Order: sequence, then structure tokens, then C-alpha cells
Amino acid sequence: MNVKKILSFVLAVLMLVSMCTIGINADDALPFSDVKEGEWYYDAVKYVYANGLMNGTGDGTKLSPTMNLTRGMVVTVLYRNDGSPVGSFRNVFVDIAGDEYYATAAAWAYAENIVTGTGTDEWGDPIFSPDRNITRQELATMFARYATYKHVDLTNNETLASFTDKDSVASWAADSFKWAVSVSLIKGTGSGSTLSPAGYATRDQFATIIYRFCTADFNYELYYSSPKAISKYTEPEYPLVKDADIYVATGGLDTNPGTFEKPLATLEGAVKAVRKLEKTKGGITVAFMAGRYAAPVDLQFTAEDSGTADCPITYCAYGDGPVEFNAGTVIPLSAFEPISEDEKSMFMDEVESSIKKVDLTAFGMTAHKITHENAVFAGETRIDIARWPNKRADGNDAFIDRAYTTRLSDAEDTITFKESIKNKLNSYYRVDNMYMYGYYRYDWSASDGKIISYDSETGTVAPFINGYGLYDNHDEYAGHPNPYFYFYNIPNELDRTDEYYIDNSTGYLYVMKPTENYTITLTGLMMSMTDVEHVTFKKLEFSFGTNRVVSAQGNFIEFNMCKFSHMQEYAMSLYGDNNKVYGCEFIDIGSRAIEISSGDRETLTKGNSVIENCLFDGFGTIVKTGSSAVNARGCGITISHNEMCNGPHSAIFYSEYIWASNYITIEYNYIHDVGIQTSDAGAIYGGRNPAGHGTVIRYNIVADVGRLENGHTCLGIYLDDGMAGQEIYGNIFYNTANHSVFVNSGRENSIHDNIMISTFDEEITQVNIGDWNIEADDTHLPIDTEWVMILELVPFRNELWSEKFPTLAKVLYDATNPDPSPYVGNPDYLRYPAYNSVYDNTVITTQKRIDNSEGLYVYTESAVKFATVIEDFTTYNLDTNPGFEEPATGNYTITEGSSLVKIPYDKIGRY
Repeated sequence: MNVKKILSFVLAVLMLVSMCTIGINADDALPFSDVKEGEWYYDAVKYVYANGLMNGTGDGTKLSPTMNLTRGMVVTVLYRNDGSPVGSFRNVFVDIAGDEYYATAAAWAYAENIVTGTGTDEWGDPIFSPDRNITRQELATMFARYATYKHVDLTNNETLASFTDKDSVASWAADSFKWAVSVSLIKGTGSGSTLSPAGYATRDQFATIIYRFCTADFNYELYYSSPKAISKYTEPEYPLVKDADIYVATGGLDTNPGTFEKPLATLEGAVKAVRKLEKTKGGITVAFMAGRYAAPVDLQFTAEDSGTADCPITYCAYGDGPVEFNAGTVIPLSAFEPISEDEKSMFMDEVESSIKKVDLTAFGMTAHKITHENAVFAGETRIDIARWPNKRADGNDAFIDRAYTTRLSDAEDTITFKESIKNKLNSYYRVDNMYMYGYYRYDWSASDGKIISYDSETGTVAPFINGYGLYDNHDEYAGHPNPYFYFYNIPNELDRTDEYYIDNSTGYLYVMKPTENYTITLTGLMMSMTDVEHVTFKKLEFSFGTNRVVSAQGNFIEFNMCKFSHMQEYAMSLYGDNNKVYGCEFIDIGSRAIEISSGDRETLTKGNSVIENCLFDGFGTIVKTGSSAVNARGCGITISHNEMCNGPHSAIFYSEYIWASNYITIEYNYIHDVGIQTSDAGAIYGGRNPAGHGTVIRYNIVADVGRLENGHTCLGIYLDDGMAGQEIYGNIFYNTANHSVFVNSGRENSIHDNIMISTFDEEITQVNIGDWNIEADDTHLPIDTEWVMILELVPFRNELWSEKFPTLAKVLYDATNPDPSPYVGNPDYLRYPAYNSVYDNTVITTQKRIDNSEGLYVYTESAVKFATVIEDFTTYNLDTNPGFEEPATGNYTITEGSSLVKIPYDKIGRY
């Protein structure tokens, strides 16, 4: 690319701002006694100090300009210069434990291809060598990669002919040196005639190079950044409720009449009061004054607590401030005391003086047990059970990977650790009370459990593992080549203020340097509803619960503008018709946020339940897999205009095994940064439903799914194991770590008019239609008994179903006869991925991948043979803009006159 590409003046300004951090005050005096004004690097040091990129050494009073740089120092400064981005950056280097100052920076640099490591250890595992001095050619290469990450155009015609030691430059560093010289980042050593490629870089050189980098006028390539939903959520005004029938306040009494002057005190009291009122036309309103209320404990709503269509019942905020139902037990800071001499042996010597304890039995917790059913919060912040390795600086999980010497069979379910891991475990106070959480076999199935046995001589652990067991050396389908996990419930690892340990035998809670009140979640289910109708909860907050807030069965139940936060399990389960969750927020939910079931599949009666305009930020924070923002099943459910982000697994499950669905509408959602800790999963997932016809997935943004750099290859939309009858159109996919859409043996699925953008160099298939377990010769087409069972859950051949889905009625199979020969070559046979259509999709990717069509789509022979329509994509290279407003800023509004499909971009997201 020889021609400078000017996007716009605004884009140039944005690039300048994003290239480097904003200066805090470059005129401040330098605190370094060894940096004098007039030195050749003085201005550079002023810049990097003012911008918080480099600090002093030792006590901070010296810069040590001639000190050699280490690799760990370099990635740390580049990470700071990039604004210390938060993301799921998994550490792959075995010589970085996870809690060093450079750990997150190194993981980020690896994820962004800025570093690749320095080789492998004796086990063949990658190492980074963070404490090794960095050479000038390594530094030049690292800056060139960082520039590529920043979308700098590295094209140049520079040579190194003017340098006398040009022949000593390693071949792998030559292009990086040429670019660095061409833009004056590097000007040579000594008199300027040498590059000294193998010489060690020093801190003064580094300060100068990064100063030049941040103030250079680079050429930039046109690029595409992560989409931003145009629709902006504006919280509606909430006026005071002036005509409530019952008032509740934290200072009230349940013996009061519930008037404004003499309010009730609890939700339980309000429900009892409502039962006594006549249900007259117009409705009944219960208003809660601002304040924090104790959460109800399994408060039972029955049919007698229902409203009617003419007289709905509303429990709402009065409007003078937040109304919170808090299920946690508060432990005041004043209750903590120093630990005894005997207790110090539980903790590391360097932190024992900082550990404080509190007796939980004094707060009624006589049988407290450490499980994921409970949690501890410092103020509003969730803290972790003491663990190893610690979480990374960005708050994401760190795992032990490649830690074993032996993988044994599933029957034994044991791991034998390397010597270093064994020695670590042998140093612990109690191994018998430790737990492990990890991905032992598949990336889509995490497991949590206590260590059953440990052999200190051999380093062999038998963990309690649910589900699929350990990785088998002969299992070719494993989602990850090694089990990876962390240990927790270890007093010796209580070394951070965001951790805790509870001794079950004594009931003591231990924390490090407590500075505020703590909250422990203990309360289970808050509310349950059976046969309830026409009840609304509005502008209420529910927090710090161990179980779900509500398990409800009924119709016309609504949650409006409510907030659910810091939950250990689900936020809610809703079963019934015409239920609605609108304008709510779900923050830090331990498992699924919403489980919803509605409608009748047998009669194809739509339940008309809706989840709309909600924010789901942080779900699956405890249970990492199988935990979605929404799990929907039934018939006739709409999921629209929501934002769903920061989840380790799928955002939406809408059909899975016997919990199948029809007529689900998934539209206008902004889904991003999900699937960040899983593979063989989809941001939107529906599976194993050969009769799942009628679902539409349209006008969604699905962006930054999976973490390709960490091996987590989650898909955009995953129609798994025979999912059939789905229509997918008008969606924008951006950087899905695997296929944008994957049809795994399903039938009658239509994929059209989507835009798929991939900035990865890897050849990621955008659409894949597979024929799972069908051999090429068509002589062995087994019937999957689960498929048949799920298909036969509904009367798919009766008059009603045949009218709605006539092709489904023609499906052929014989579950009693394993011989498929009568059906070979017949597209109506259940196992064939027949009648799928793929057309009018647009792919924007690298020229490398456009040149290789296999990087865009994969269709099996049977998929093509029995397809309704299969057409190639319209393709564009990433250095062109086919008609977006401003892709560099994430604005994918389609411009007038563009040939792109007219996706209503400005309507996607919350409103």
C-alpha cells in the first residue's frame, strides 16, 4: 500500500488520540535525580513520565537511563500506552504465574500478536522470558507489530545500506528495522552509523523511541472497528407515585394501615394487605419509599394474589430514590479483629500481619459451607475465594495450563502434576479442603468440585468432576488439548484484598486489609409464584441473592425497569404466557439471567412473552458454561432490543434437546464480547430440534465473539445437531472467532442478506453447512434417537402442523430399522442437511481470504446436492468501504446509494 489513505479529519484526530495516552502535564518537574536538562533523551523522559508510561526505579527518584530493558518492562509500557485495555487475555506462557506486574500486559501483547514468546520449556510449552534483557532488534520487531496493531501502514522502500553493521541484523528483524528507520523511530547508535541489533536496549533509548512513536505522523490503513449500536438507551423519567393504594417504607410497621403517613414495612406485609382489598377497575398500586429492604425469603404468591385485566396489581418504587431488596448479610468493618498466633500458620509470612477475621456464627451462620451458592462482597465488589493462580489485573480468570505430566483414562479421572505444581500443593496448609474449577475435557463444559484425594509423593490429584470427565489422550474431539483449571479455597493463597477464606470448622471469615463493610449472600429464593396473573414489579432493585429472585408460573407477569445484580444463580424463571421483562438491568449474574418458557408447541399457540430493551452485563460469572443471558423455550417468544455482553458462554439459548422451540423472534439485539471462555458454542445457540421451524433471527449485531488468540472459537449463530427451519437475515457479524453461521446437519434453514466482517488473518469460515456423521458414500446414515425423540414430541404430521410446515411432514425415518438404504439419496431423509438456502450475503475480509474461497464458506457434498439455493458471497477487501458511514469508529450505518443490504442499523440496541 503506497498511497496514503486519508479517512477524514475526524478520523485522523481519533487515531492521534487513540495512539497514545493523554499527557497529564508535561511541564511538571521531573523527580529523577539522574536525568538532567540538556540530555539527548530529556524531552522524551518528560513525555513518558507525564503520560504515566514510565516510572522511576527503586524508590522512584531515579530513572536509571542506561539500565537494560527487560521484555516484561517493554510489554508493560506498551500496554499502558494502549490505555491498559480490559479483555479476556489468557496467559499462555508457563513462565508467568499470573500475578506479576507484567502478567496482564504480556497476555494482552500475545493476544494482539505484538509478542510471540521466546521458545518453549522442556515440556514443549511456550515461554516469554519476561526478565530477559531485550535486544534492539527484538524491540524494533515489537514496535513494528504494535504499529500493525494500531493500523499503521508499514509500507516503505527503506534499505539499511547506510549502516555498517546491516549484515548482522537477523532476517526476522530486517523488515521491522527498515520500517523503524523509515519513520525515524531508530536513528542508529554511536555516531548513527550502526544499528547494534544484538545489543541490549536501554531505558533512555526506549523512552526516546516511544516518544517518537507517539508524536509521529504515520500513514494509516483503512480499518474496521467493533460495531457500536447506534440506538442509545435513554432511561425514561419516573414521576412520583401520588395515588398508591398502599405505601411501604423502611421505617414503617406491618401493623400500620399502609397509608402515606403510616406505611407498612415489608413486601410480605404489602402482599397480605393487597389480599384484603377489593379488585376494582383501575388497578391496585403498592408504592415503596426509597431505601434498602431485607429481601423476602420464598415469599409465596398464589392465585389469590393475582390481579385481573381490569385490575392489575403493581408493586413499584414511590419515586424518591432507589428501592433495593438486599438478600445479603452485612458484616460491619468494626467486627473484624486480628488473627491469633496459631492462625498465622495458615497464611503466607509476608501477609499474615494484614489478615483480619470475623466470627460468622455471631451473625447466625452456624452451618456455612464454601460453595458457589454463597459469595462475599467488599462493598459492591464481588471478591474471590482465595485461589491460585490469582485473577489477572483485568479481572478475568487465570488458569493453570499444561500442568500435568500424565493424562490417565476416564475411568481413573486423575491428573499427575509437574514437580513445580506438586511442590506448590505440598506447601499448602490444607490440601484436603481445596477445590478445583476448570475445563477438564471440553471448552463448553466447565466443572467445579472438591479434591477427592491427593498423593503428595506423586503429585496426583483426583478431582470431583461432573459430566464428561477428564481429557482422554485418545479423544480427538476434545475442545482443548489439555485440561486447564485453578485451585481455590486455599488460606495460603489469601494474598490480595479482593479475596477471602472461610474456615468451615470454626466459622471464621478471613480477609486481607479490610477497609469497608462486607456482604455475604445467604438467602435463597426470594419469591415464587404459582397461577399468578396480572402482577407487575416496577423500578425495584434486587441484589445479593444466593438463589434466584423469582420463580414464577403464570400469565401477564411483568418486570419493568427493575435491576437485578450480584446474584449467585439465576435472576428469574418465568413460565407462562404474555409475560414481559422490559427495560431491566442484569448485572453480575452467577448463572443464567432469565429462563423463560411460553406458548404451546403442540398446538403452535404463541405465548407472546417478551424480553425487550434490557441490559445484560456480566452473566455466567460463577457457572461459566450453560449460563446465558436468556434461555428461551416454547412457542412465540420475542427477544428484542437488548444489549448482552461479557459472558463466558452463549448470550441466547433458545432450543436445546427436549426444551425445544418454535416461532422465536430474536431481533435488534446488540450482542458482544461473549463466548470468551468457550468453544463449540454460539453467541446465539439453538440445537437438536428437527421440528424447530418458524424462528427468525434478524437485525442483530453479533460482535467480538470468542477469543481466537486464546483458542476459544465460539461462533456467531450456531444451529446445532439437526436444528431446522430457521431464517437468519439482516445481521451484522464482526470478528466471530469461528463461523458467523454454522448449520450442523440441520434442514430448511435460510441464511441471507447478512454482512460478515472479519479482520482476522486466519481463514475463518463465514458460513458452514455440515452433515454431521454422514459418510461420503451415503451407505451409513444412522438415525439419531434423540433427534427422533425430539421430533416426535410434537404432532408434526397432523393437519395444523402440515399446513404451517408442509415440508416437515414429509420427513422420512424409521427408528426401528437401522438400515437406511431405502432412503439413500432421498433429500427427505431426516439425516440429510437438505433444503438449506444461502444467498445474498456480503463478506468483508482480507484479500488473502477472498483469494481462498474455503476461507469464506464450507458446504458438504450433501448440503450442496440437496440445497434450495447456494450462491457465492459478495466479497470486499478490508481496504475498501462498500458503503458504511464510518467503519473505523464502529458506525456501520448503510449510506445512501450503497449496494449493501439496507439493515436498519440505527434501530439496533436499546432505545
